[in-house]
Amino acid sequence: MIFGKIEAYLTRSVIWAVFAAMLLLTALLGFSELLSQLGRLSDTYPMSKALLFAVLKMPAYAYDVFPMALLIGVLAGMGQLATQSELTIIRASGWSPSRILLALAKGMLLLWIFMLIVGEGLAPWAEKTAMQLRLANGAQHLSLAGDSGFWTKDASRYISAQNVAKEDTLLDVTIYTFDKQTALKQIWQAERAEYEPTTKLWQLSNVREQTLSNKAVEGVFPFVGLDWQEAKYTQLAVQLPFEPAALALMAQDKKNWSWRELRSQISTMEQNGLQTQTLELALWRKLAHPISLLAMLALALTLLLSAGRSASMGGRVLLGIIIGLIFFLVNRVVGDMGALAGFPAIVNAFLLPTLILVVSLITLARMR
Repeated sequence: MIFGKIEAYLTRSVIWAVFAAMLLLTALLGFSELLSQLGRLSDTYPMSKALLFAVLKMPAYAYDVFPMALLIGVLAGMGQLATQSELTIIRASGWSPSRILLALAKGMLLLWIFMLIVGEGLAPWAEKTAMQLRLANGAQHLSLAGDSGFWTKDASRYISAQNVAKEDTLLDVTIYTFDKQTALKQIWQAERAEYEPTTKLWQLSNVREQTLSNKAVEGVFPFVGLDWQEAKYTQLAVQLPFEPAALALMAQDKKNWSWRELRSQISTMEQNGLQTQTLELALWRKLAHPISLLAMLALALTLLLSAGRSASMGGRVLLGIIIGLIFFLVNRVVGDMGALAGFPAIVNAFLLPTLILVVSLITLARMR
């Protein structure tokens, strides 16, 4: 990619400010995560592992805050040029706001490619490693889908586990089996389930089996009633719709999954008749990430050129933080509320950043 002298100068003016803002925001979120881990400390989960867990979460945080960091960095970096009248000279030499925007977008493309590698490669790996660390070190009460263990489903069964001792060991497991008419026909309750890698089956221990079936009752007034039977087993091998490695994936925050993992999980859930709105929203938000970056870039330039040299550096940074937080929160709320209302995930993901981008571009086009 070939940069002109002014393009390279504009890029250098903002790229370090963007990096600084991203590092600061990521460090703050990492420190907040570390504080939240203090309540989980134990003999098997000491402070050193809690600190490692917080560090492993930071790549995902960096990817999340990148649009906000871009807004703050452009306001700070370009604001410095405006204060020193360099931006005025650049505009007087024939550079329109749209041309400046394209130059900045060209420079930020390299940074976006770097963050794409972080978001699609490093962040999912670090998130999975962090969950494996917590699962393997005393996080027996890790909630995978709610406050009381996790639930999952295949074609005819619902499976729940109250606690996760480690990746290959589940505690207090209950399996509900339904017939084709969605009527409950069998319940298995086991104290624990351990994965056998050789057979790829889960070994249930101390199992209580309850079976329900229809039974014809003869008599003066014959009818069909329910027959209930109970049996107990010391060991029982069953196949479950997940393997130990999948537990770490299930524990991840869905927005931190890679695009490939999201697509695979959506396909699996659709085959099992499960709702996929949350995963689809996470997938489309990833695809909308470049639009969010362009929206923040255009918005930052619009605010900067509107204020001219009147605003101070601290005022610009504060404005960027406020607007970035509002965008981050509102974008989440709009997406989640849209999903609850039944709107398509693509609309929920693209609506706000596209709106901001269009309004900012129209404003920049009217500037002289």
